[in-house]
Formats: sequence, structure tokens, C-alpha cells
Amino acid sequence: MLDLKPNVSSFTRASYYFEMHGRDDDAQSAMNRALGAAGAPDEIAYSRYYLGELAFNSGRLDEADSQYTQGLAVIPDDPALTEGHAKVLAARG
Repeated sequence: MLDLKPNVSSFTRASYYFEMHGRDDDAQSAMNRALGAAGAPDEIAYSRYYLGELAFNSGRLDEADSQYTQGLAVIPDDPALTEGHAKVLAARG
């Protein structure tokens, strides 16, 4: 899939596969490629959200917050990005 149609969809699927198999660095790399392939605001916001989730789940709160914030700059009222930002605030106390 990545060879035939390298796009946001294929990179996000690869990222999920890597994440499910404990390959967090590869998951993040695939999501960065998805972000690079993203053109539409919803694709950018989704990529930022998922990069934020990967960072949050690895305990990298500053990176997670940065990803959520950058996504909110593209779509300010996105519920998933807003929830991600709130998770970081809650984790910080």
C-alpha cells in the first residue's frame, strides 16, 4: 500500500500497525510522513492529533501539547485536538 499509493491514509494505517506492534519510533515516523503528505486542513489536524497521541502515550507531554496546539491552529474548534490539549493540562495537574 505504501509503495502503490503513499498518502495520508496509507501512512496512518502503517503508523497504527507499528504502534500495535510496539514499534513506537516507526509509528511516529509514519505519522510524520502522513503529515508531510497532508494537504487538506482535516488531514493536517488528524495527523497532528495522532502525533500528539503518540507523544502523550509515551509521556512526552511537551511534544504532545505542541502537536495538539499546532492542529488547533489549523482547525480551532476540533474536538479531538481540544480533548488532547485538555489531557495534557490534566496530566500536568
